[in-house]
Amino acid sequence: MRGRSARLIALGMLVGLGGAGALSVTRGAATQRCAIAANATVNCVDDGDTWLSALAVSPLQILIDGAAAGDTILVGPGTYTGSLTFRGKNVTLRSTDGPDVTILSGGGPVVDIGPGGALIGFTIKNGYAYDGAAVLAHGVGSLIKGNTIRDNVAPMGGGGTGVGGNGASPVIDGNMFTNNSCDTQGSGVVDLFNGSSPTIINNVFVDNPCPAVRTGVPAGFVPVVVNNTIVRNRIGILVQRYDGTEHHVYENNVIVGNGIGVQTELANVQYTPIWKSNLVYGNTVNYDLIPDQTGLNGNISVDPKFVDYAGGDFRIDVTSPAVDAGDNAAPRLPATDFNGDDRIVDGNGDSVAVVDLGADEYTWWNRPPVAVAGSDQTVLCHDGTPVVAVLDGSASSAPDSTPGNNDDIVAFDWFESFDVPNDLSPGER
Repeated sequence: MRGRSARLIALGMLVGLGGAGALSVTRGAATQRCAIAANATVNCVDDGDTWLSALAVSPLQILIDGAAAGDTILVGPGTYTGSLTFRGKNVTLRSTDGPDVTILSGGGPVVDIGPGGALIGFTIKNGYAYDGAAVLAHGVGSLIKGNTIRDNVAPMGGGGTGVGGNGASPVIDGNMFTNNSCDTQGSGVVDLFNGSSPTIINNVFVDNPCPAVRTGVPAGFVPVVVNNTIVRNRIGILVQRYDGTEHHVYENNVIVGNGIGVQTELANVQYTPIWKSNLVYGNTVNYDLIPDQTGLNGNISVDPKFVDYAGGDFRIDVTSPAVDAGDNAAPRLPATDFNGDDRIVDGNGDSVAVVDLGADEYTWWNRPPVAVAGSDQTVLCHDGTPVVAVLDGSASSAPDSTPGNNDDIVAFDWFESFDVPNDLSPGER
């Protein structure tokens, strides 16, 4: 069984340690059908072999404990309570239906991962721990991707209420962090320190009463913080300046509406990192204990034109100055953005593909058409004599058409004064 690639599948609604539900576990060609009973036992049958185990821990923990390196555990919708630890195993825990319906709740931390391992597609909430309340990472090689991490708390003096780690270098990609709480001493939502070189990319941080990202690492370690959207937090990015901090990478981020946008700590001004191609705008203080970077190295300070800032839609629209304003040379750019759209694309139609700023890549095929009906006309009708008004829509355009021919326009709708539409094909008058 250990010599074959294994796939582990968890299905069904599991609530708490004693919730009734079902698991289906597949290893190679063999499948186990498991029942989670109300008396907190799991009963599995595999080719005539039966085993019975009391659920002293989460049923997901049982699957992790039984998994081998390279295994994937697929988790169906439900709420799974209690802490999980990967025990340093390089296994993947992935939801089948996404974070809205697949919830890991409670514990301190909720998930302990690394070195290695992947945690993909969950809501992770209600964690309480001094370090890594939601996710505590260790070592290198872990992937934390596509999760909603919310409502977690680090107590006084703690850090990493969303993702924490001492000497941890995970890839944190495409997650939503919201309403995670920490103390006022500077600890952050993503807070990785000492020997840590994390990749923090494509994430959205919104409404956290903490610094969204905090780094404090010595020489030889290089955090990469690229293409994140950071909105309405106490601080956007907080960096402790040590020898080597000048080599950190902070590029292509959108930092808007926070108490402080960018802040540095410690007096080592010579170690201030280079900020490149970031949009820092509308924070109570844009830059604190660091010179204003606007106009330097591609940094700008203008309204990013979110689709709906008040309503929490932080995608950028066609008029956004963040479109095609980034640095294609930023390290570790992924092939897709936070929403799964392709990255990098030509967003402004100039035939040059340049990465956008923030977690959202504006895709040109979503741009609205531009309707042009020609100049206004006034006609007089009297004595029953017909009068012809020529309406010409040929100046209209659709940015998602093949360049130069507007082949995506299929019809014009003309409206008379009493709003009755008349359909004409392109070119008709």
